[in-house]
Amino acid sequence: MYLRHRQVAFSPVKPEWLEVAVSSPNKEPLEHLLAAAQAALRKAIEMEHRHGKESWPVVSPDRGVSTYEFVNQILRHYIGGITGEVVGERVITRFADQILTAPVYQSDSTENLWRKLVECGRPAFEAGSVSEVSLRWPEELREININGFAFTLTSRNAHSLSFPLACPVQAISIATTSDTVLLIHKTARELWIGK
Repeated sequence: MYLRHRQVAFSPVKPEWLEVAVSSPNKEPLEHLLAAAQAALRKAIEMEHRHGKESWPVVSPDRGVSTYEFVNQILRHYIGGITGEVVGERVITRFADQILTAPVYQSDSTENLWRKLVECGRPAFEAGSVSEVSLRWPEELREININGFAFTLTSRNAHSLSFPLACPVQAISIATTSDTVLLIHKTARELWIGK
């Protein structure tokens, strides 16, 4: 997944790499990246079912992040590229020419809604549970369509990307210009979202 990301983000078409990747007629590298992210989430869920809830499937022991966090750290800039929301990071440490950063999350962002859906799809969030998430509607976003394992964002300029989810979600379309609070309910088979 990381190599697929580098193929898209560090291509010769920089500095507008995301704009070019999303609007290009050949979206193949981007589609491969999103497919790899989906495979990583499914493998993490499989590992938690096999080894127990909160078994914390780790991508790389030296990085110390779970698979879920790793997928988020790769895809968060793509989400921000569609929505226009700021994707923040803070510097943790500097060593020579190396800088180690950590994500800064906005609790009412579209990225956080996606993160919350992934988190609710994990085995630790049991059937019958309900979680609440706030969403401040970004100006550049036209619509959110969620269906099955796809969290699809469509921008006002008609660019669209489907981000993977860890658990299927009952189909819903959200198109609003105001802030909203969403409730995520988990059943034995899927998640569903209500207002």
